[in-house]
Amino acid sequence: MRGVTMTMMAVAVVVGTLATAGCGSSEPDASATPRYGVEPTGSALEIEPLDSLEGSERYSTDLFGIDVPAGMETSTQTLDDGSEVLVIREQGADRASVIVTATAQEDATDEHVDVSSIASAARLAGGDLVPDLKRVPARWDGLEYAVALTGTLHLETDGVALLKDLVAVTTRDPERTSVVILWAEAPEGELASSDAYAALRTFRFGD
Repeated sequence: MRGVTMTMMAVAVVVGTLATAGCGSSEPDASATPRYGVEPTGSALEIEPLDSLEGSERYSTDLFGIDVPAGMETSTQTLDDGSEVLVIREQGADRASVIVTATAQEDATDEHVDVSSIASAARLAGGDLVPDLKRVPARWDGLEYAVALTGTLHLETDGVALLKDLVAVTTRDPERTSVVILWAEAPEGELASSDAYAALRTFRFGD
């Protein structure tokens, strides 16, 4: 089975296509415009931001900043739809620990975030990749609106089963220029204490 990097890049392509479908207005008229995004329900995932990680290096763009933990390296790619992808992985590792995908979206709304998270959920739920996938609201100081996907990836490497816990948070920037997907994964049962999740928690728009 393909690694998570390829999975999330495929998700990003779908998101880039669907995020603009029927969502051109920043303030859609509910009485006349069909809503393509569906807000998640259930208990919210609480994400506590971190100012920085000891020994890390800050990776910054015009849109956001995120800490790269010691011992990890970065690579970037531009997808066919123009989405910018940042991959953070342990040195020499085949699989990514953190992926940030930023897709330009004029007048990005909460509805765009919902549509993007639904597209991601559909991609991940297919083929029993994440059979326990959940889509819930996310509360994260500094983000005006966010939706989280959580679950356990069921992968296979050289014929051996491999389980990875994941969190994928979809949000938009305060200036409403982009939709962003933040992905972190770690071995089953280790996500909350992992460098990947700690790095994700250092994400901020602007720096």
